[in-house]
Amino acid sequence: MALIPRSLKQAWLSYRYVYTTTKLDVREFRSTFSRLDSLMEHNSVRTYGSYVRGDVRYSVGFEVDTSQIIPSGVSDTLQRFGLELNALNVWDLIPFSFVVDWFLPVSDVLEYFQNLDACQLEPKDIWWSMETSIDGWDVYVRLPGRRLSTLPYLQVGNASSRTILMRIGDAIALFT
Repeated sequence: MALIPRSLKQAWLSYRYVYTTTKLDVREFRSTFSRLDSLMEHNSVRTYGSYVRGDVRYSVGFEVDTSQIIPSGVSDTLQRFGLELNALNVWDLIPFSFVVDWFLPVSDVLEYFQNLDACQLEPKDIWWSMETSIDGWDVYVRLPGRRLSTLPYLQVGNASSRTILMRIGDAIALFT
């Protein structure tokens, strides 16, 4: 039996933290299943990433056996879907922890270290490259590489204007 909100505040919070989060979780599960299904058609997958700092663009690419990515059993599947007891999930279970995340990136830091722990793939082939321009000459360097033992960096962005307005609505509903 569905609970009917008794006030505008309850309706707002139910919309934001029951309906919206459930909708986003279902969308993420669907996307993950689709990606895993697509991976099962291939023996390996290549991936690339890059970022720009100053006038230099840094890139990395690597190839991985799909057997390292596709879950091998129920426990592995649950873990890949985030359905395990870990620091990030415990943080999410703490009431109003999302409010702390508005001011301090606790979830972002926990997710960074959780992803670092999950970064145990053994790539078949890995390469690094750097592109820049020196005195009018375009310079491109590509080097063979090795697997990093850490993620490159943690980037925490600012909230959008829409997100800030939604948080103001949340704060009014929570604290009035």
